[in-house]
Amino acid sequence: MVSFLPLLYTTASSSVNDEEFNSFHSIDRKLFIRLMTNLGRDPSESVQLMAFWLWLEQEVVDNLTLVNQMLSLPATLMSELADESVMCLKCVESDSFPFGEKDPHELVLLPSFVERNISFQYFYENRIGVLRGVSKMIGEVCSRAFHDLLVPAGLKGSSKTSSSFGEVGTISRSHDQIMENELCHRLDTSLNDLVEENDEVSPDERTIFLTFSKGYPISETEVREFFTRKFGDFIEAIQTQEVPPNEQILYARIVARSASALDAVVGGGRAKYTINGKHVWARKYVRKQKSPPRNVALPIK
Repeated sequence: MVSFLPLLYTTASSSVNDEEFNSFHSIDRKLFIRLMTNLGRDPSESVQLMAFWLWLEQEVVDNLTLVNQMLSLPATLMSELADESVMCLKCVESDSFPFGEKDPHELVLLPSFVERNISFQYFYENRIGVLRGVSKMIGEVCSRAFHDLLVPAGLKGSSKTSSSFGEVGTISRSHDQIMENELCHRLDTSLNDLVEENDEVSPDERTIFLTFSKGYPISETEVREFFTRKFGDFIEAIQTQEVPPNEQILYARIVARSASALDAVVGGGRAKYTINGKHVWARKYVRKQKSPPRNVALPIK
């Protein structure tokens, strides 16, 4: 998906003054204020929540008004959504999945709100990508857009101000350290994990079927980069339709590393995406049953 977001959203450019930057992020600032004042959330937790939601808005949901929609939620629903999001971050920051198989914890509000079949397991399995995205949002957006809001009235220039700002930097560094540790851990254990999971779930049960619009050719590289950016490193293999040279590929199959990754992509049924302005439809792959050969007499029982 090509990002048409202004430069302000993706980088805290020194050529943009604070007033312009804050004006662009006015809705984000309103939601941040609501988290701290109306809902009484801890400032550091509020920063992490905003970074998480901004990452969801940009990378997971094809809807750049997600934060604006959250702003209109009733206080009770907003608080429950924040609680679920904190639990998602807990999964992301944990070395092992924090919920057992018999644990009743399930995502309820967030999947319906973002219109994606996401789960705690999804965030845990893609935690490196999530940590990278959240850290980037903290460093490039939140630390600047919420800078003045973290300063209590009348404390500008005081030692408490430095403490508040330092807390934001600590969050970002913490995410970077967790990501680095987790990456090393994954490099040591990923092969065994994948072998065990692949033994439990057959490739057909982890395969996504993609169809493309005729007249709008799309390459395997575009497909891989788009879905990796959006859902993390979940692709085990991509198999494209075999066509003669110069003919368009109309379908492809993605073998996901896990069934939960497949569920996140297809959204419980069929999902539509836009890759570089071209429409792509995704659903779970169903292998066609082979029919018996014609003119072959079936045995009479």
